[in-house]
Amino acid sequence: MIVRARRSRRDTSANLGRHLGAGSRAGLSVKSAVALETVPQGAAAQCYVAVHPPLEGVNGEYFADCNVAKSSARGRDDAMGERLWRVTEEIGAGY
Repeated sequence: MIVRARRSRRDTSANLGRHLGAGSRAGLSVKSAVALETVPQGAAAQCYVAVHPPLEGVNGEYFADCNVAKSSARGRDDAMGERLWRVTEEIGAGY
């Protein structure tokens, strides 16, 4: 299995701020509009790593802005990754 990870910093369709109060949601909206990527910008790196010939055979890397980068501490937490994998398999087992 080949896994290439990329985060999109401006995916508003997920409604990630739904648990926040109105003021915090407004602040998040302003921050998103000013400092974060558009959907095409976020998709650019995913498309790049999927089809760029020099990256064939590159596995398990984290990419940010079309470059290999170091993920956050949470992204490097092997125990959490194993738990996520296990729980995902449990959720998907019924489908």
